Amino acid sequence: MKNKIILLLVLLIPSLCFGNTSKELAQKGQLFWLAFTCSHIAKLAEDADETKRLLEIGLREGRIFIEAVKKNKISKLDIYENVPLVVMDSFKKYRLGSQSTDFILGSIYSKADQDAIRVVFGSHDKYLEILKEYNPEKREANIKLKAKSSLRRRNTWLIK
Repeated sequence: MKNKIILLLVLLIPSLCFGNTSKELAQKGQLFWLAFTCSHIAKLAEDADETKRLLEIGLREGRIFIEAVKKNKISKLDIYENVPLVVMDSFKKYRLGSQSTDFILGSIYSKADQDAIRVVFGSHDKYLEILKEYNPEKREANIKLKAKSSLRRRNTWLIK
């Protein structure tokens, strides 16, 4: 009996001490969106390792966040204060209960591509101007340079 109580305490204490609060779970919504956007930027910079690393972080944190939302573990106030609107708009569009977590993550990941273009180039129109460049080598070098610069400015190495 004593061993069972000790085992129960060992299993419960970490979750009680280190459990995610509503605010921490809401911040995962912001983190996975940032990781997805930066993954697309790393792809533009032709950095395959960073693209993969950031995508994996986004998927991990996004799954935790979406499951927490589905289970009502995050207060409406924490969502309002911490979660990007584009993420919550996806939830409204796909109705949480009717779609799988991975489907929702996929739709949000595809939206992050547009955000990455806005972050790197300022607007989609400026990106299209660069794509019109006749010299493909110059065009690719320009895109890569701008994307690498954006990754440095965003300190993506800090995303864990």
